[in-house]
This record gives sequence, structure tokens and C-alpha cells, in this order.
Amino acid sequence: METLLGKSKNGSDIKGFFKAGMHTGKNVVRDFRDAAKARELPLLGKTIGEGLEEVSEELVTDLIKSAGELAADFGWVSGPNDLGAWDNMGDRYLMSLLGGAIGGGIFGIK
Repeated sequence: METLLGKSKNGSDIKGFFKAGMHTGKNVVRDFRDAAKARELPLLGKTIGEGLEEVSEELVTDLIKSAGELAADFGWVSGPNDLGAWDNMGDRYLMSLLGGAIGGGIFGIK
């Protein structure tokens, strides 16, 4: 079987490729977590981490609003059907990312 990664014997090369990727990702996340716990995270790490935290909060808010809209559409709750869950999504997520990155960078300085 010919694949993008070369010849494969029953997909074992592809499985190995994905296992190596998963292992690398797990190590990166573990190292980031350990550095954050020890408060030894470099400035860039704090900046990225805080920015992503703010974006995840915005995403959770949109998901909750979507669940409320869905419940209103099915008649399970009374209230407005449009809570504006995904309105201006790009702008809001970008502003959350930038605001969190700036805040993480400023308050990350020792």
C-alpha cells in the first residue's frame, strides 16, 4: 500500500507516525504544565497561555448561548431564540486572545 508517508505494511508506519505525534504532544503539554506549576514559565509561555485561556472562556460562553438557543427552538424554555452566540466571533476571539496575551505578558514579569 503506497501512502503519503511512503510504503506501509498494514498501516503500521502510519500508526507509528501518529503515535510519535501523540507522544510529542503529550510531552509538550506535560512540560508546559510542570513549568506553570513551578512558576518557571517563560514570558512567551505566559503570554500564549493567558491568551488561549481567554479565548477558551469566550468559546464556552458561545457554546452555552448555543445550547440556550437550541432549547428555546425546541420550546423547552421560554425566551429569546437568538442570543447572539456566534455574532462577531472573529473579532471577539481575537480581542480575547490579544487582551489575554497582553495581560499575561504584563503580569508575568517578575
